[in-house]
Amino acid sequence: MKLDITTTRIMVTGGAAPIAGAVAAHLAGAGCPEIVRVSPAEFALARQAGVTRALAAVEPQAVVHLDIALQPGASLHERAVAALELIEQSARAGVARCVCVLPEPAGADVVGTALAGLLLARLGQAADGSRDALVLVGEGAATGAVGAAIVDALTGDVADVPIRVPAAPGAGRGPDQGARTGEGPEHADSSFLQSPVEQIADGDQVIAVILRGSLATPGVSFYSQDHFSQQLGFIHHPAGHVIPPHVHNPVAREVTYTQETLFIREGRVRVDLYRDDRTLLTRRVLATGDVILLCTGGHGFEILEESSIVEVKQGPYAGDGDKTRFEAAE
Repeated sequence: MKLDITTTRIMVTGGAAPIAGAVAAHLAGAGCPEIVRVSPAEFALARQAGVTRALAAVEPQAVVHLDIALQPGASLHERAVAALELIEQSARAGVARCVCVLPEPAGADVVGTALAGLLLARLGQAADGSRDALVLVGEGAATGAVGAAIVDALTGDVADVPIRVPAAPGAGRGPDQGARTGEGPEHADSSFLQSPVEQIADGDQVIAVILRGSLATPGVSFYSQDHFSQQLGFIHHPAGHVIPPHVHNPVAREVTYTQETLFIREGRVRVDLYRDDRTLLTRRVLATGDVILLCTGGHGFEILEESSIVEVKQGPYAGDGDKTRFEAAE
């Protein structure tokens, strides 16, 4: 059964996560007139009632479920409820097609392997095997390739096997191996399955820490080293959680080097990261919702799309004596 997405309202799970934004942009580019992004946390998609509420609120004609956009560490039960309930309830609600997008399970990914098996079994049992689809995404797969696979899954005759998007060449490296050699990707947003946290280092020297907008670790987590003069943390609490009122005590601190944090409120920005000797180490692209702590070394920026950025660094302001400008790398 073919689906004409140029006349279809599509619900994409993932809320404000960059992954959901990338998929929505690809669907819009393919002609979809109405794309509604729903937050897994807001609608509690890991529960049956949450799926019911989301479908009732959006009334979609097709669903793209981004399993990868669920919070890191979600259990097999939570991931299975979200995916299987979306498939089952979409069918009952008359939704034309539900496409589930999962990371391709690696050998040690027991939960991912089990979930993919459950979904394949469910799709194989369907009376009309062409109704829904499963897309498995390899590590580091290009965003464009993933978007194209999702469009194919929505618009084409879906096969009875998963659609696979292969891993990008060189995928599987450690989070900062490319940065250590200066051979990291120049445009990090070309990778679909980005790690929500990346520490970029030159040997033992931490140059930068990036928190992606997809980060959803529950509780309070800090990603800066204790001795850093700028501390970077992430807080994620459910509704009703209470943080007791408090004051901060006067503590004498000595700051001799400026560290700064940038919050990308909207847009796309390329950051060039340099070693202390002013040679280029690596480049990354930051998008809406991303945060970077610039720890050491040098840095420069290119605005790729109109952007709004919030900058936080230590004071008092030192004027031009705080920095030394140098020639940018090609």
